Amino acid sequence: MGSQPALSHQRTLVAVAPWEIKGIDPAKSGIIFQRMEIVETLTSVDHDGNLIPCLAESWSTSEDGLTWTFTIRKGARYHDKSKVTPQNVADSLNISLGKPGMLRKMPIKSIRAEGDNVVFELSEACAMLASGVAHYTACILAPAAYDNNGDVISLIATGPFEVTRFELPQKIKLRAFRDYWGSVSQIRTAEYLAVARNETRALMAQSGDADIIFTLDPVTLQRLKRFHRIRVSTTPLPRTIVIKMNCTHTGMNTPELRKALSKGFDRKGIALTVMREEQSAAQQLFPPALGIWHLDSLEQPDPTVGSYKSLMMKQGWKENSEGYLEKDGSLLEFTMTTYSDRPELPVCATALQDQMRKMGIKLNIAVSNSSAIPQGHNEGTLEMGLMARNYGLISDPLGSILMDYAPEGGDWGAMNWNSPVMQKSLAAIQKTTTPEKYAEHVKTVCTILHDEMPTIPVVSYVHSAAYANDIVGFSLDSLERSYRISEMRWDH
Repeated sequence: MGSQPALSHQRTLVAVAPWEIKGIDPAKSGIIFQRMEIVETLTSVDHDGNLIPCLAESWSTSEDGLTWTFTIRKGARYHDKSKVTPQNVADSLNISLGKPGMLRKMPIKSIRAEGDNVVFELSEACAMLASGVAHYTACILAPAAYDNNGDVISLIATGPFEVTRFELPQKIKLRAFRDYWGSVSQIRTAEYLAVARNETRALMAQSGDADIIFTLDPVTLQRLKRFHRIRVSTTPLPRTIVIKMNCTHTGMNTPELRKALSKGFDRKGIALTVMREEQSAAQQLFPPALGIWHLDSLEQPDPTVGSYKSLMMKQGWKENSEGYLEKDGSLLEFTMTTYSDRPELPVCATALQDQMRKMGIKLNIAVSNSSAIPQGHNEGTLEMGLMARNYGLISDPLGSILMDYAPEGGDWGAMNWNSPVMQKSLAAIQKTTTPEKYAEHVKTVCTILHDEMPTIPVVSYVHSAAYANDIVGFSLDSLERSYRISEMRWDH
């Protein structure tokens, strides 16, 4: 059993975010339950994006990668005080396997209890299984949480907080779980409140009606910095605004041209004007939160528009009176397709249009809906697409990479580009059972993506929060898995 510090001040910590609670089944609202530390999974992720034990103390893989064995933590209890056993963990996971969620996307043949372990049998090797079982849809619930049909009738889990009351769809009331297997939270009671409007959430922070406000727009965040009782925190997310290119199109058909194009972008300027956060400038697809998928040694070059023009002029292009590159009577002209579902994308496209003009490129912007980019990819008509790509559904982006950079490309990734060397590494990753070899292949993949630039990262999204200045130990999770309330305490 975990340590038992005296629970601190009686004040309830109120956390406010935009998302309503759609039901008590984790398949519907598990992302909120995981963030509020009600539910837990076999594995988890530390502050540096590394996979760590949770309800599984350890895990191992057979040599062929088809059998995974997770040793269940001894002494863990559910919120109803019943013991966590390998059998009821396997039963809970099998129920989750029958519902929409991450487990359904894995090649799982069976899940069974065996001694102190839960054993997964796979139909094919899947290196990201240990990351996949950290997804909120694979959380573990007590036997009493289900009815005879496997429907969730009560949210009884194992996390640092237990539910005392649901007020759907807006509110959950919680208290610290005194029998938690880890360190018991010093925040005695907490509350989750769903408030959709950004301005309303901001007013709650100003008035003191909320202690932590998540997901604020950049303008509101800047305004809240002026209030003495409020602190503001931001961190990049593994959701990146990316330029998808037709890599056979003139002006984009060599790695040298694509890298020169990338080098010409003033990412810091876009980050400040569009995202309002300089740290959101992205020189690579994956931020530090994704651990080994982030390349630490990349230079941070200043924007240089001349190198792209110089390369094109060597191919016979000349600058006309308007500053655009021209050859045989034709302009160097692209159409960039984007969508307004995310309002920052058209604004970002306009900024890129101005920056490409300085490189001699005439860029037209077509604002459509998000389906226009995969449609253009499949029809072969897409020239450029500006999109937001989320690489952080789990702590390992391998699933997204396999879809986006398959030999034939992907709807949200490469178009008319392929690297046999990278495909070899991706195939090896899926069969690798040792962390060292896995990391080695990951570095190869990330290096190729950076060196050949089949897609160009521009800026990352930013996770933001405003919180009361008497909260000690606040930190933001770049993967948005947890609000980390159990790590906080009151400063009195």
